[in-house]
Amino acid sequence: MFLTDAGAALATRVRARHRTVVALLIAVGVPAATAEFDAEGIEHHVSETPLAAFEAFLRERQG
Repeated sequence: MFLTDAGAALATRVRARHRTVVALLIAVGVPAATAEFDAEGIEHHVSETPLAAFEAFLRERQG
């Protein structure tokens, strides 16, 4: 099976959303296994505004 260019772009965005939510949860003290599990639900419901805030928080934290 192969993805179209549009499908590949969508998959990349979905993976990035997942990684952002997991990273945020871990950054605030959630154990990694729980963060992975909970991110599966959160990533489908979080809108672009809080997701951008999560990303900004993580960037600032990295210094």
